[in-house]
Amino acid sequence: MGTTPPIRVVLADDHPVVRRGLAALLDSVDGIAVVGQAATGREAVREAQLLAPDVVLMDVQMPDLDGVEASRRIAATSPGVAVLVLTMHDDDETVLAALRAGARGYLLKGADQEEIRRAVHAVVAGEMIVAPAAAAHVVARLAAPPPAAPFPELTPRERDVLDAMARGRRNHAIAEELGLAAKTVGNHVSAILAKLGVETRAEAVAGAIGEVRRLVHDLRPPVLDQLGLVAAVRQQAERVAHDDGPTVTVEADAVGTLPAAVEVAAYRVVSEAVLNVVRHAGARHATVAVRREPGALELLVVDDGDPGAPWTPGVGLTSMRERLAQLGGTLEAGATPDGGRVRARLPLAT
Repeated sequence: MGTTPPIRVVLADDHPVVRRGLAALLDSVDGIAVVGQAATGREAVREAQLLAPDVVLMDVQMPDLDGVEASRRIAATSPGVAVLVLTMHDDDETVLAALRAGARGYLLKGADQEEIRRAVHAVVAGEMIVAPAAAAHVVARLAAPPPAAPFPELTPRERDVLDAMARGRRNHAIAEELGLAAKTVGNHVSAILAKLGVETRAEAVAGAIGEVRRLVHDLRPPVLDQLGLVAAVRQQAERVAHDDGPTVTVEADAVGTLPAAVEVAAYRVVSEAVLNVVRHAGARHATVAVRREPGALELLVVDDGDPGAPWTPGVGLTSMRERLAQLGGTLEAGATPDGGRVRARLPLAT
């Protein structure tokens, strides 16, 4: 009579002490075998492909590639591997981002051996398992009424194009930003003008762009609902580097639930600041810091561009300065002896 093979597990955590502790805990459980370890998100994706384990036990905050994006890539490239998140973060942004990325389970560090054992067996069996504290956040978010989307007559991609138009982008810049062909952008612009009841782009800019800009500032980018603020910022940093732009390091902890207007404004500030970095002569690296302080959300984007090169905030940042002022926040942007810097502060009582 044959024996049942053990459940094969890869551990992904950037702290060696944590990995050793988890390995010792799981190796003492009958029917589970630790077959690999990873210290970064990229290593976790690689180990999932090379070892084809049954489960990857994944931390959220790791260097190189965070656990949410690593989970997304594992779900795409190794669909037979179940990702079980094990982290200290129980805020709804992180929980939902991980589950949307394809994680089949979400446990909090502090779970005992029996809880982890049950969760590993559950995700292998195809079940979804979420720690009670984290599940409460999921239920609260799902129970909240969805925000009304402006311009319901437009498709999501048309709203993306309209967003860029309202920030002063021309077609070639929109194409580059959204990864589309210029002809496709032109087709979207034509559809937008027709649906909004204007005949030419010039007419839209002259007669409607002020109203469009006001409305678009409140338009929630779909990526925020898909990933949450921090993960969306990390995805943007990955995209910039992938497009042969400067490398962007994101320093951010989970920021918890934010007022909707603050979350949208913060994402747009970072987006505009990173685009400014791309334009900044000689910039090869930038750092984005997102921090939740008592009563405010702090954003800082610095780059290592040539201090002697002209550094001028684009129309998007200028527009965002006005938007932040409406929310009671501030935005400072300009050159420094070491490159360029954008600093923003958004009050949370919005």
